[in-house]
Amino acid sequence: GREDIRYYQSHEPGPREMTDWLTFDVFVIGKERVFRLVAKKGKPVKTRRGKARPQQGEHDRISFNIEELRRNHTLSIKGEATVLGRLCWVLEGRLDPGAPDNVSRSGGMASSDGTLWIDQESHWILKEEAVLRRRWQGFPEGSIVTHDAFWHEDLPLTGRIHLLRTISLGNHRFQLETEQTYSNYRRFGAETAIEFSPVQ
Repeated sequence: GREDIRYYQSHEPGPREMTDWLTFDVFVIGKERVFRLVAKKGKPVKTRRGKARPQQGEHDRISFNIEELRRNHTLSIKGEATVLGRLCWVLEGRLDPGAPDNVSRSGGMASSDGTLWIDQESHWILKEEAVLRRRWQGFPEGSIVTHDAFWHEDLPLTGRIHLLRTISLGNHRFQLETEQTYSNYRRFGAETAIEFSPVQ
């Protein structure tokens, strides 16, 4: 597949400016994804200069595991919405005020309010959004992480991950964004289907 990562910065007030843009070809070797840099800022990198990004283990990745919504969150259905042309339930999880802090790299949702868009037919999650209510792993309170899926052979694969955080330095505020988009993936899919029965 291919992974496209773009970094943006904007000063408030002011337009958003792209600060970097990297494109990787992605190969699956064994059970690991290996990334080879093929373009920088939209310009191809010669094959002999393409470098593999270091393989990352689970301990290296930040994660907003939706399983955390089952702990220390108050869950409610906020209505319906259409995502990818499919009717979804909108499930909202509000972090309980007395919930303990979670400082692990996989504990992002344990520091956040979370919203899930769940396909009513398949019960697959088609979109996730986490809004941090506590500072976590360098992300200040109010940071937003969004995960959008796309359909491939009847499975919702990861299509886009967007991270937005607002930084304050003295009297200045600016936003940092990271946008990762994925294409032609075959094995980077959703990990969970929700067993869910709405109240009649």
